[in-house]
Amino acid sequence: MLPANATHQIAVLGALSVEAVNLNDLETRLPIARPALIAAAGRLIQRGLAERKENGVYALSATGSHLIRAGMKIGRDLNKVRKAPVYADSLRQRAWRAMRIAVRFTASDIARSAVRGEKDGEDAIRRFCTALTAAGYLVERHGRAAGTAPSSNGFKVWQLARDTGEWAPRYVQAKRHFVDRNTHEVFRCR
Repeated sequence: MLPANATHQIAVLGALSVEAVNLNDLETRLPIARPALIAAAGRLIQRGLAERKENGVYALSATGSHLIRAGMKIGRDLNKVRKAPVYADSLRQRAWRAMRIAVRFTASDIARSAVRGEKDGEDAIRRFCTALTAAGYLVERHGRAAGTAPSSNGFKVWQLARDTGEWAPRYVQAKRHFVDRNTHEVFRCR
């Protein structure tokens, strides 16, 4: 069951865009009183569908934009969309962003841009890269990057083969597969 101002929330959600929209613009676009607009925008922010850029200025969040693109409804379907803040700044998400930017990379290259004080961050990224390779997201390139020690065999070099979107795939260790947060597909590890 949706709260009493759900209709207002749906209207405000439809009027928002990725660019910031101020309250005066919303008031001219929608036949809703200003206090009800403020209440609906506040509820959308609580649900993670909108964000307040500054006082009286609102925009869609990544979750809200996904909900609209997927044609989902604000009530029951909202439970199917995991909120962005849960994993938006995780080590794997930062590593995924770095992988999407880099053409070819080693685990050390990704660790330099993604690790923010996590213990064993580079090892975690190396394991993540190995699992992504098993699922077909990455391919291991022939040849290796030069190692730092004289007796080193060098570092593995990877390249992104399946770039499905901005959100990092979620690894389900018990089932040995990835759930893609962008396409909602499951990719099994070989």
